[in-house]
Amino acid sequence: MQKVVRVPPRYLAAAVVALADLVFYVFAFRHTWIDDTYIQLQYARTLIEHGTWGFYAGHPANTATSPLNVLLIALVGLPLGSVEWAVILLTALELAAMLGLLLLLSHRLFDGVFFGWFAFVALVTNPLLLSTIGMESFLYALLLIASVYLFLVRRWLLMAVTLGLLTLARPDGVLLLAVLLPLAEIPFRRKAAVLGVYAATIAPWFIFSWIYLGSLVPDTLVIKIEQTAWGWASFADGLALYLQRFPLETMLSLLLVPLCIFPLWRCGGEIVRTVTVLAAFGGLHYMVYTALDVPPYHWYYVSQLVPMVLIASVAATHHVARLRQGRFRRVLPVVALAPAAGLLLLLGNEGFSLREAPINTNWATSDQYREIGLWMQRNLDEEEAVAPRGEIGTLAFYSDRYLVDEFSDMSIADALIDEANYDDLPVVGPLVALNFLWRQDHTPLPAPSFEVVYERKANGSQCPTDDPACWLARTGTTEWIGQNRILVRAIA
Repeated sequence: MQKVVRVPPRYLAAAVVALADLVFYVFAFRHTWIDDTYIQLQYARTLIEHGTWGFYAGHPANTATSPLNVLLIALVGLPLGSVEWAVILLTALELAAMLGLLLLLSHRLFDGVFFGWFAFVALVTNPLLLSTIGMESFLYALLLIASVYLFLVRRWLLMAVTLGLLTLARPDGVLLLAVLLPLAEIPFRRKAAVLGVYAATIAPWFIFSWIYLGSLVPDTLVIKIEQTAWGWASFADGLALYLQRFPLETMLSLLLVPLCIFPLWRCGGEIVRTVTVLAAFGGLHYMVYTALDVPPYHWYYVSQLVPMVLIASVAATHHVARLRQGRFRRVLPVVALAPAAGLLLLLGNEGFSLREAPINTNWATSDQYREIGLWMQRNLDEEEAVAPRGEIGTLAFYSDRYLVDEFSDMSIADALIDEANYDDLPVVGPLVALNFLWRQDHTPLPAPSFEVVYERKANGSQCPTDDPACWLARTGTTEWIGQNRILVRAIA
């Protein structure tokens, strides 16, 4: 008879308390969600209420960068009745699973828990990662860690599944497959089996996306590539931009970088393999995104940040090894909590009631956008359409009105795709044609009769006296833009 493993009640109680603590922790950042988070919330809510993959019922769209995150938010949001609460609970569950995996990895590499706790604290208190709550970043980090752990314990088929889920969390997750598979010390046939399981994991979504949505990858890939750089800053040098605009927040996000320089050659083989995988993935991702010349959206750097934090945590564990004996052993828990000092410094500097993400590129806070969106819901007819001359996610989520741009209206995305000419590129051209093989023309959303416009360095909540088309004026204020005036105007 198989022995039944019983978990001591105190462990279950500890797990429940830890999860509750994580829920309260994530809840504390509920006012800091960036506009792109609300794009995924809008997708999840529309999927729950109408069964449509897009912004609005009956109008499919393909601008959700993370289909897995949208599906998970919808799955959790369905019984909760709120996709916003789903984000909070889902993020807490992801953090709890991340802690468990990091502790497993810690025992594997160091036969102790210091690495796991240090890495966990460093990840969950990192200002840049906290600036992406509700997006796929913590899910992405969780699946990245899971893939690396399964690689080390040689669970190849499970690794293939997690790599597939990582790709569904973000398409660039395929780059970790490109790193891990060549490094896997297994016969060619075994590698073919890994590829087969990986393909089977991602196939249902990509077949649906290719045929029904008309593209294997989200339309945002074409939209973001067509946007190219922001002035002088592209992905390649975007961190310099953030150091200029958010110096304290960016420096605290990168606080552990100096630790990444340590005598790796003195470490064991599995530690070397782990660091090699993480460094190779971060470097490969950086080269690919640099070649694409995409704008430096801060969440793109998660693929460098997470490997950096994990490598720095390996280094920290190596450096404190001498403290494990004697009287210094008692200070290890304090040292493991050291990465949280950066967040505490940030909160002390900016106030413990954060109203915007530490790093963001929005024109207004989520609360300011929420106020405008609710005004639209109360004052505009249900069939009215609005052209957002900027950000769309939060306004669309709270207004429940048609907001029309390339993210919500596939007919606009169709036009952008038609204008993007790759025919002259010998390899890219045929691949692009294959990607859009099933693309169809889409019915446009209603023509906008209102618009949302922004006036830099203007203030006040009153419409300009010389603008009879203005219906509403509100002040937007973020660290990125500064003070500006947001107007809702009728289109003549």
